[in-house]
Amino acid sequence: MIDELEYSLFCKKMNKIFEVDGPKEMRIVIGEAPFPDSENLDGKCIGSDYPFKKIAFFRDKPAKGTTKRTVSRIWYLLFGKKSEQVRKILPNSEEKYSEEKYLVKYLEEYHYFYFINVFSDKEKTEISHDFCTVCKMQEEMKLLIVGEKAANKLQTKDKPNSYFIIHPAARGKHIATTKCQWEDMNFVGNKKYSSSAEIISEFRLKLKNK
Repeated sequence: MIDELEYSLFCKKMNKIFEVDGPKEMRIVIGEAPFPDSENLDGKCIGSDYPFKKIAFFRDKPAKGTTKRTVSRIWYLLFGKKSEQVRKILPNSEEKYSEEKYLVKYLEEYHYFYFINVFSDKEKTEISHDFCTVCKMQEEMKLLIVGEKAANKLQTKDKPNSYFIIHPAARGKHIATTKCQWEDMNFVGNKKYSSSAEIISEFRLKLKNK
């Protein structure tokens, strides 16, 4: 359950950092599959009217190991150098449960952001209900497709405002490209992946002018 008083205080702090100018269209970040430890947030913890069953990239418990790196990279994409500040203002930020549900609700309410996975299982064999729902939506939206396996399932002709980025956990021969796209964020773009400049422009929250 989300405590409405805590949520209100959290939103006030977030809105001192980021611009809230009313998003023009829905933005959806589409990952591949649930975390290896299955600690993804449930949509029902955000509210009964939340449109998706599972939430990609946000967790019930603080991440560890390689999963922590994935989460950190997603946060850096969204919040830039304010990532750590955002983490510190989350309710119970130092406790066993990180209360990222407050952040997911804020991103939906103030920035029209959603996060889903293509697959409902870690083995990447079953297409998720959430991905099917997005594919059927007719409204204008911008999609950020995270990872090759997610990109392979999307019919881009049906979703023209789609952007593509390598998976944040990609390693091996992809390690340099992953660092370029997720840490340095100076990737110039190619036929497979969008440029860092495009992705930051569309999917990073805008800082308030001081």
